[in-house]
Amino acid sequence: FFKQKTAYEIPKRDWSSDVCSSDLLALAMVLAGGPAAQAQSVLRIVPQADLKVLDPVWTTATETSSHGYMIYDVLFALDSSLRPRPQMVESWSRSADGMTWRFSLRPGLVFHDGSPVEAKDAVASLRRWSARIVSGMTLMQHVQEVVATGALDFEIRLKSPFAPVLEQLSNPAVPLFVMREEEARTDPFKQIEKHVGSGPFTFDKADWVPGSKVVYRRFAGYKPRPEPADGLAGGKVAKVDRVEWIWIPDPTTAAQALIAGEVDALATPSQDMVRVLGSARNVTVRTLDRLGAHAIVRVNHLVPPFNDPRVREAMLWTID
Repeated sequence: FFKQKTAYEIPKRDWSSDVCSSDLLALAMVLAGGPAAQAQSVLRIVPQADLKVLDPVWTTATETSSHGYMIYDVLFALDSSLRPRPQMVESWSRSADGMTWRFSLRPGLVFHDGSPVEAKDAVASLRRWSARIVSGMTLMQHVQEVVATGALDFEIRLKSPFAPVLEQLSNPAVPLFVMREEEARTDPFKQIEKHVGSGPFTFDKADWVPGSKVVYRRFAGYKPRPEPADGLAGGKVAKVDRVEWIWIPDPTTAAQALIAGEVDALATPSQDMVRVLGSARNVTVRTLDRLGAHAIVRVNHLVPPFNDPRVREAMLWTID
């Protein structure tokens, strides 16, 4: 839903009044401007995989990151030109020597339980995230301390020069999701037990059926940014009241469910079904992620037969 997707199938219906397609990388997150849904509207999507883990720090699984985008918010995000843009941050500055970065959160942000989002939550979330995620680890190698200096203000104080601070905070693949301090203080090698964010949707754990369905409900208290959505940045306006991820493991069954109108969208269909879906009258095949993705094969040069350079060269000819 948020990265490395090559094709989506979307029924040919007018979504302008109940769901948006603002994001190059995200459909299920329903970002962008426009009027909110008037009635109880539901968007049913077949994700690329089943959601198994809910803690976006404990695992790097794509579906868990997508889940995180639904219920949490981030300090910074990349726009469609891959430039870091503020999300929860209202303003920021850097000292003349580049060693101190100061951030102020947007006022009025609240978690799903009604408690205010404060700098202490951002600081604790950054610390937990940086204990497991490579970009966070890289940043922290140069950090002396991260401290809250006010209810909405915090600082990152460096011990050695490091220019791409915002780029690290804007990681789109394994994002820095801001949790409540209560959850963010959890051992990063232990999964959190409560899932309370400040994002545009709440997670309905009671309706979660692992291996079958995940349910999200629009959070009326979410305060989107005023600017239009752009990539993963900008205003996130929920255009539906309820989002359901319907997990259908068989690709043919999933495609038939889309054609039959049982679901509204299908992420990453199997390549052999794209032509079938493209020929269906009520289905539109679209490429949302124009950046694409690449795969890496890394063989062990110490283990036969790949310790032989000729075998490694031969393998190159088998890969398209």
